[in-house]
Amino acid sequence: MIRILSLYCMCVVSGAMLFGGPCDLSPVYESGIPHDPNWSSKISVPRSCTNGTFRWDYPRGHVALLFENFGRATAACFRDSLGGEAFSITDVTSGHHMTQLPRLVRGSDKIVCTAASHGQPLNIRVDAPEDIVYMGEFAYFLQFS
Repeated sequence: MIRILSLYCMCVVSGAMLFGGPCDLSPVYESGIPHDPNWSSKISVPRSCTNGTFRWDYPRGHVALLFENFGRATAACFRDSLGGEAFSITDVTSGHHMTQLPRLVRGSDKIVCTAASHGQPLNIRVDAPEDIVYMGEFAYFLQFS
């Protein structure tokens, strides 16, 4: 019994250490999982977060990831962490013509990036899959030039 409890505590602590910092982003449902497939949320990414993770439990609808304007050419890049391939990621930054990025690849280190934005804050739309899944997560990082 003590071994099981110890293992459980290790998993909880490890999970909290891996996820839960200011650059680990996740939408919040106010009153349970929404039934509306057009549910939406906006997450303002802190300026200090040039890399982190995006995790979405029971994804439904759309989430906008709003990055700040860094005053120089900036691209957002993404890589699958766990189930991130379920999401559609679209660059809806002004002047980027709603560019849908290639799908992330499950279990791969393949990276997909937006075009660099010059003088405009990046606005990334993440769409949940039509069929509800348990969760999905991907890593993000910004590239400056």
